[in-house]
Amino acid sequence: MSNLDILSRDFWKDNRRFADLFNTVLYDGKQVILPEKLMEADSNLSGSIQTKKKEDVFVERRADLIRKFAGDSEYAIFLLENQSHIHYGMPLRVMMY
Repeated sequence: MSNLDILSRDFWKDNRRFADLFNTVLYDGKQVILPEKLMEADSNLSGSIQTKKKEDVFVERRADLIRKFAGDSEYAIFLLENQSHIHYGMPLRVMMY
């Protein structure tokens, strides 16, 4: 893991910053996601996938940051994956999470 990844992860661990990012991007700055309602979630998303030949393939995945949000009547999971360089496969990687 590079120093930039570590610094970025430490920066976004602050629930106020994390909530501000998603409120800005998803809700045009309206305070929908409240920092005090964010809970840390396990970033280990490893598991197994069964192939067409019924063989198990084990995949190890670890997301940078995951937060759970429980509002009054909604529940959401937000995932943040830091990138230093453009990687066109990142949308597929995030969908696999």
